[in-house]
Amino acid sequence: MTVRIGLVSDIHGDVHALIDAIRHAEALGCTRFLCAGDLVDCGYFADETIALLRERNIPTVRGNHDRWAVSGSPRFGFDPDISDGSREWLAGLPAHLCIEVGATRLAVHHGSPRGDMAGIVAGDVERWELDEFFGNSERLGANPAAPDVLIVGHTHCAMELRYATDGKDRLVVNPGALLGEGARGTFGVLTLDAIVSARRDAGSENAPAGSFQFDASVREAGDGASLRADAYFSADGAPAPVARRRL
Repeated sequence: MTVRIGLVSDIHGDVHALIDAIRHAEALGCTRFLCAGDLVDCGYFADETIALLRERNIPTVRGNHDRWAVSGSPRFGFDPDISDGSREWLAGLPAHLCIEVGATRLAVHHGSPRGDMAGIVAGDVERWELDEFFGNSERLGANPAAPDVLIVGHTHCAMELRYATDGKDRLVVNPGALLGEGARGTFGVLTLDAIVSARRDAGSENAPAGSFQFDASVREAGDGASLRADAYFSADGAPAPVARRRL
């Protein structure tokens, strides 16, 4: 069975792009969504953006603009009218999430495991940095096992990095930014070709803080699940350019 997860990031208050992205992603077969942060600033609909993410119960991490909104940093100033309720919700967002889709482990950070301002650029990242991101569990946080997929945002550039280690491919994925020039924001679709084996309850009492489990347990097909990430324009659902690199 193929599992498709819609990825959004850097919405920056553009709730209309978020609505379009969800609609197009569902048409592409996405049944779950993840958000890599930066919900506010720049756009005019921060409260509406947050309300929709809450309504859809989309697992979300805190971006640097969200952090500035909570702290009252002078670097935050494009959404001065954000409600107290929205700020309170932003304050409760985790800096990262560890997610299990059966045998496939996902980690979500806004910038990278180094921090929400430390973005990953396809043409600049070195292999030793990926070794650190995928092998240093202290940096990755609550999940003691290295992820198969690292989902990030911050740079506003759609990206797929393939990183081969231990005989298997791992991915670094960035869906780009929903707030784009000329309504050309992008969202991502992460495809896991896998076999559904058993149902798992979401929110297990034994799950570590900052973790999230989807309600379908998926085991790898054959020698390993096939992982693929693609990007699409939020306005029309057309395929968008993705910076791809293998290390």
